[in-house]
Amino acid sequence: MPDSPADIILQHHPDPFASQREAAREYREQHGSLGILPSYSEARELAVLVAAVRATYVCMLYSGFGYGALHIASAFRLTGRLDVVESDPRAAEFAEKLVTQSAYNDRVRVNLGSHQNVVGSLNGPYDTILLDDWGTKYLPLFNDLVRLTRTGGCIIVQRLGGNTIPESLGESDSLLGAMVNDPRLYTSVPQALSPVIAVRLR
Repeated sequence: MPDSPADIILQHHPDPFASQREAAREYREQHGSLGILPSYSEARELAVLVAAVRATYVCMLYSGFGYGALHIASAFRLTGRLDVVESDPRAAEFAEKLVTQSAYNDRVRVNLGSHQNVVGSLNGPYDTILLDDWGTKYLPLFNDLVRLTRTGGCIIVQRLGGNTIPESLGESDSLLGAMVNDPRLYTSVPQALSPVIAVRLR
């Protein structure tokens, strides 16, 4: 069986944050699976997308225990800032520790609190907003997410954690449905539905 693209990446481009991911994995297991820990290929995909759009101000609505944040921060050029929103105190604490130990604390800020409270208080506008679910999790925040995305910026949603694919792309009760149907967004919908990318037009 031929290698998958992810296998090739792992063979020719070893994870620069492999030890940090292993530490995050151990911490996650010790504390009862607090949240989703991205794979190396998922974290790299985000970093490449952030680099491709030349984002310098990014908001990530899940911490990934700080591991994904390290990949994103490493993709910034001379300048860049990442705001991470995490509702679980233990996951936020570990993410902050990992970021500090890796000397990225000048570029990454971890915001602890519920998504509703933290996102509503953010100012933006962000070049890119990163999400890990296009079901109903972030649907109540949809208008805030669009407000916080600068014109020409994008919302990137990865399909993490085995999210169920909506039966209809037009479902109004999913974030994906809202993104597809909102005239302010120009939304791509790949067959695998990951990543879903929306660029704000106005």
